Amino acid sequence: MQSAHTQRNLPLHRTIQGQLIVWFLALGVIPLIIVGVVSFSSANTALRDSITNTLTGVANAKSARLAAWLQDTGRGAQTMAILSGIRGSQGADNLGIQVISDARSNAEKQDLYRQAYNSALAALNAFKEVYARIDEVFLIDHDGLIVVSTNNDLVKEGTSVRQIENIDFEAGLKGTLIGDITLSVDGVTRIFVVVTPVVAPDGSVIGVIATRNNLDTINTIMTDYTGLGETGETYLVDETDHLMRTVTRQTGAAFDRPVETYAIQQFETGATTGTGEYADYNGIGVLGSWSGIEGSSWVLIAELDSAEAFTPV
Repeated sequence: MQSAHTQRNLPLHRTIQGQLIVWFLALGVIPLIIVGVVSFSSANTALRDSITNTLTGVANAKSARLAAWLQDTGRGAQTMAILSGIRGSQGADNLGIQVISDARSNAEKQDLYRQAYNSALAALNAFKEVYARIDEVFLIDHDGLIVVSTNNDLVKEGTSVRQIENIDFEAGLKGTLIGDITLSVDGVTRIFVVVTPVVAPDGSVIGVIATRNNLDTINTIMTDYTGLGETGETYLVDETDHLMRTVTRQTGAAFDRPVETYAIQQFETGATTGTGEYADYNGIGVLGSWSGIEGSSWVLIAELDSAEAFTPV
């Protein structure tokens, strides 16, 4: 009788009935836990892949658009360089940069100089009106002297181009170059300069065309955050010095801010495109994608904060 009484007073978990309940619960809960862990992992992976694909699509699309736009900007400068009023015409001696350069300091040739100068200036201004991206154009002779300027308040004619840091005159004598985004000579405006050679009808290089280009289109492309949620952004970094070249969504104007993230490190190793999860320039965890822009020294980076990316999970 005492044994039966003792058995009835045992805690439930020590009775056969209690142990059976525990085992049945364990057999039911453990598969649920396993399924939950697998489901969470799968959802996490699927979400990461989906967001990464979105970022890659954004980076590649913007990179291709910028590359095409820059190529067209270079073609604009090249087109100006072959105008008869700029390079002269075969058999004519009253047009072109060579006439302007030779006659500008010759008192006996002022009529010839004025004719050639007016022709060149009219051509440059007309072209500038067509290409809204071009703010100013400078015609530089073979000695590096600016002989025609569409804005003498900004850069005066007669100025040596070697006094202007953002015009790569030597590169312009050799071919078309898209310059880096930098401060203009006014010390305020962000611009980039395109240079291209002026080749005479006989094939000799007689000068350089330099166009001062605004960032309106670049900024429009980079500040379009469609599909990037509340924290997503895109920005440009120069591959040479690893400094920002455009504004950021999170911090506003961040020109020339150092960026030494995983994206830039991978780009340096030769991975011109790629994706990853890493800490951004603010030390915040992000999912990111990067893509080099053909014809420039810039890397386009698209990022979304990990906290926002994985909120659904």
